[in-house]
Amino acid sequence: MRKLLFFGFVFISVSSFCQKKVGDVLQIGNRYTSDEILLAISKADWCGYLHESERLKLNFDDGSVVELFSKSELTLSNFPPECFQNNTTLDTGFYKIHSGGSLVRMVRVSNTSKN
Repeated sequence: MRKLLFFGFVFISVSSFCQKKVGDVLQIGNRYTSDEILLAISKADWCGYLHESERLKLNFDDGSVVELFSKSELTLSNFPPECFQNNTTLDTGFYKIHSGGSLVRMVRVSNTSKN
């Protein structure tokens, strides 16, 4: 039993150490914990969203705010150079965490048709 607990502890420690950290939680809202947010962000594909020199701010539906690191801040980056953008963009969408733990980007849609 002790061996099982020891190996379980080692597995959890190694997996949390190897987990890529791509951002910081600046503000915690009223629905998600910091751990839930960081886990969802670490599982998402950020290729094309990351900036060369600036952080990208993400707003969540519960009031949480996260900033994704810039290229220069990412240590041991697994992202190829083409994943980073040079132009400064503002993300007008907001994010929520699905019950399965994945990140969902929500955007506001405006109807511009003249029907």
